[in-house]
Amino acid sequence: LWHYSFYHYWRSEGCPHSQHLPLMGDGPIPVIIIMSAYLLFVTRLGPWIMSRRPALELRGPMLTYNTVMVAMNAYFFFKFISLSQYGRVFANFQFPSKYDNSERTHALILTTYLYSVSKFIDLLDTVFFVLRKRNRQVTGLHLYHHTIVPLLAWMTMKIMPTVPAFQIFGILNSLVHTIMYSYYALSAFGPRIQPYLWWKRYITQVQIIQFVIFITYSILLGKYQQGYPQIWLWVGFIQSPVFFYMFTNFYIKSYLKAKLKSKTH
Repeated sequence: LWHYSFYHYWRSEGCPHSQHLPLMGDGPIPVIIIMSAYLLFVTRLGPWIMSRRPALELRGPMLTYNTVMVAMNAYFFFKFISLSQYGRVFANFQFPSKYDNSERTHALILTTYLYSVSKFIDLLDTVFFVLRKRNRQVTGLHLYHHTIVPLLAWMTMKIMPTVPAFQIFGILNSLVHTIMYSYYALSAFGPRIQPYLWWKRYITQVQIIQFVIFITYSILLGKYQQGYPQIWLWVGFIQSPVFFYMFTNFYIKSYLKAKLKSKTH
């Protein structure tokens, strides 16, 4: 059972076009190790190390990192739009053949792979929080989001890298991240820029809207799909409502209740 779950299944069901790529050759063990090391550092080791040291400012590295992430996500946004044939593939509910050898398929697999790798780069968000001793920002929502998304991206890349559903995710998620990292990059300039960052709450609103779109597409996919493995339909269907609930709850607590509380004082 162990060998099947962590090696044989992924080897036999995986897309043959991605086997040669780093982290894609075998099962999920290397990815599990990476995510375990990430969680260990940001929840235990990192805070313990920083408890004996002053917070790092990291304004220069953060500005560089966030600027690179803006450019990277903007690239993925336009690339996925182009590869999705400007949305036309979203009406195709047939599970794509993993033996399709077309030029578009190879371009899509490479883009999906690079995008999946970028989800691991996103983990630096939390590392910066820890090094700056902003531990209150390392919330359950933040950890869940930064842990689940890389795992789901890896699994999608491994089994079904060309499904239209992941292209929708890539378009919407990269758009959100372009906006979000733009906000973070501007924040790195310090207090003088804060009056111009009034639009922070709208980032969360856009995130919530993307999950509504994911839920809607998941329902349509469940109804009209042809040949999709049931387990992956359920994995995708379950995650969107979970994220919708968590981000909505965060928005209510952070903005609506905070606004109501400020009015009563």
